[in-house]
Amino acid sequence: MTARFDRIFGAGTKPVIAMAHLPALPGAPLHDAATGMRGVVDAVARDLEILLAEGVDAVMFCNENDRPYRLAASLVDTAAMARVVTELAPRDRPFGVDYLWDARCALAVAATTGASFIREVMPGVFESDMGLWRPDPAALLRERRGLGPPQAHVALTRPASPRG
Repeated sequence: MTARFDRIFGAGTKPVIAMAHLPALPGAPLHDAATGMRGVVDAVARDLEILLAEGVDAVMFCNENDRPYRLAASLVDTAAMARVVTELAPRDRPFGVDYLWDARCALAVAATTGASFIREVMPGVFESDMGLWRPDPAALLRERRGLGPPQAHVALTRPASPRG
């Protein structure tokens, strides 16, 4: 893990990774259908402009506002997130993807957009407000391998709870 981190950010660095929170995506209860996907992209673009101007070392795109969360993203979720990341990913610094709570979606978006990393809760079994949750890191790492040369560097995390 350290070697991958050093490859992305440079050895011995402690980068500031800022989170770009997407407004609720289409289909989510909080999605603003009046502004649609253009509203999602525009809202993230405004936040991203500020974050990049402040000099953060990397940005991570996350669907934080898709409450209540699901354990499996839909094709619409994956496509919507891929659109936002494709349109807004910075070209001058690393970026990553975090899809709450579907690591396969995060990996798919990362691989198709050229992201350097993903974040997701991986090991263990959790009891949460969404029921029993059993991430499968073995399946995810095999899927990453199946994508060919490393496209996304999976950051495995284990917070005290899924809300970490």
